[in-house]
Amino acid sequence: MFSSDLMRSARERSGTLSFSSGLRGLGAICAAALVVSLATAPAFAAPAGASRPGAPGAAAVRGVKSLGTKKIEVSGDAQRVFSPKATAWPKAASGRAALPGSGGKAEADGTPVWVESAKGSSASAVDVKVLDHAKSAQLGVSGVVFTVDGGDVRGKARVGVDYSSFAEALGGNYASRLHLVSLPACALTTPEVAACRVQTPLVTDRDAVGKNISAEVDLS
Repeated sequence: MFSSDLMRSARERSGTLSFSSGLRGLGAICAAALVVSLATAPAFAAPAGASRPGAPGAAAVRGVKSLGTKKIEVSGDAQRVFSPKATAWPKAASGRAALPGSGGKAEADGTPVWVESAKGSSASAVDVKVLDHAKSAQLGVSGVVFTVDGGDVRGKARVGVDYSSFAEALGGNYASRLHLVSLPACALTTPEVAACRVQTPLVTDRDAVGKNISAEVDLS
């Protein structure tokens, strides 16, 4: 299963992806999730009785000519009034991505997820299921959770998410902090269990212009 944080493999093993043997047909659970980091510098009190330093001495400067002022033209971007874009979380949906033989990427109909065959993969189609946003919230994901199923096909695939519809969802440069992670298979059945909400970061590529993030996952 994936979210805007992504998933693990169908067999329980160490690595980027891992699933329980009870979900053998499931390729991966992923999520497009938010990276949260906050660091602040500690404040230190001045030593007791510390005195202020004196002003440095300097000789007067003579012969300086004033250059006057110059009007600076303001760019069009600075004058443009900001208009926030409408934000819409993807709805729960299922779709199939039919992979072209040439190796290009294919979108899973009705979802923001796309899939691209990795070198050496024999997958011809991948089934994608996007979870309802409320379920994503239950898993502690500030983004989108989805599953990718390659059926009986073994191998890897590059899985991506078009986040343009929710790029400004939470502010604070939300889109720039999105990444893909994997989630345990039990996230689908027992999200209330802490171990089922553990996110494993995936090496995420970002296309800021196209508003896409992607990562390579194991379909087996």
